[in-house]
Amino acid sequence: MATIRYDSDNGYTGFLYGKSSMSIGKMEGDEFHEILHTGSRAGEGLEYLKDQVDTFPEFYSKLYRRFN
Repeated sequence: MATIRYDSDNGYTGFLYGKSSMSIGKMEGDEFHEILHTGSRAGEGLEYLKDQVDTFPEFYSKLYRRFN
């Protein structure tokens, strides 16, 4: 299965790879700094990844506020 990459205008980059993995983070040059990694995901394909990465700032903000 090929890796799917999406770079959002919000500054986050996401990858779908393997059978069920997803990673979202920030690129700094050629280096990827992972913020979220799943071992299981609810969807497939570029449109799914776009939705997850484009809405990640809101999700991350809610998660951060909940635990800080």
